[in-house]
Amino acid sequence: MKKATLVITVIAAAASVAYLTLNDKPINKQAVKAIKLATHSAVIVQNNKITEVAIKHKKTMPLAVRVDSSPIQASSQQDTEIDQTSLRDMFDYFLSGFDETEMDIEQLKANVKRFITNNPERYSTADYDLFERFLLYKQSLLSIDVNQDPNIDDLERLDSELRDKQLALFSTAEQKLLFNNENLHRQVTIKKLYLKSIAVSQEDYRYQLKEELSNFPEEISRVYQDDLVTSELNQIANYDDEQQRYIAYEAIGPEVAVRMTELEHQETALDNKIKSYLTQRRQIMNDDSHLNKEARIDDLRYALFNTAEQKRIRSLEYIDDL
Repeated sequence: MKKATLVITVIAAAASVAYLTLNDKPINKQAVKAIKLATHSAVIVQNNKITEVAIKHKKTMPLAVRVDSSPIQASSQQDTEIDQTSLRDMFDYFLSGFDETEMDIEQLKANVKRFITNNPERYSTADYDLFERFLLYKQSLLSIDVNQDPNIDDLERLDSELRDKQLALFSTAEQKLLFNNENLHRQVTIKKLYLKSIAVSQEDYRYQLKEELSNFPEEISRVYQDDLVTSELNQIANYDDEQQRYIAYEAIGPEVAVRMTELEHQETALDNKIKSYLTQRRQIMNDDSHLNKEARIDDLRYALFNTAEQKRIRSLEYIDDL
């Protein structure tokens, strides 16, 4: 078993996500599913997930509209809860459920207005106004060309165009409220490409990127810091010499060295136990002097392995029988 598999148990990397356009695509009547494509489906550099940070916003007087008993959510969303992590998440939730076969744009807008009206303690008329401008912003993205394999110049141009379009419809505060995360991630993407072009080694690149990430908000930098650490741990875990691995882990952090060493020892112990089990299992299977072989194997398996290990052991039994 390769040592690199140990890394998975240490860090679930939030990853190096980098939005090249928005977290979504523009409203386009000619595009398949139209506004449904306006939900989270960013052009990303690496296929990992992040979580958008909620940003509080001010409220004004609540809306006053007529009572409507029709469902607020789309039929495909009836068994889900409306995402209210942030105002942007709420907008994207409603857009993700849009289906032109069951509603039009006006019905979508009516659903959002009714939801905002029904939750005056959290939303206001200002939020619905933002949603209408958010739809206009999506439409404006149709004029932007995005290269499939963008270089740093393409990304800088794209970043400038997107920010200009945002400020054409939103104030600076509103731009930060709705687009802050994706704009920052796009900046990190540009910075990463630049550093890769000037770094003399992978170590030099990682060092410079760590320095640059310290200038970004903590919730943004943490995503990329975790990605860097995961990359380093994967590389170190494949070193053959245990002492060399420990020294490399310690360079990341003393607690990392201790934890990784513990995991390596646990994995080695489990490997040895698995080898012993498979040997005993083969002996039972080949022993014609005893009946109830399966029962004996079951007893041995349950005596040696906990519930979490059972599925893995059964897979290894199948492989061992091939």
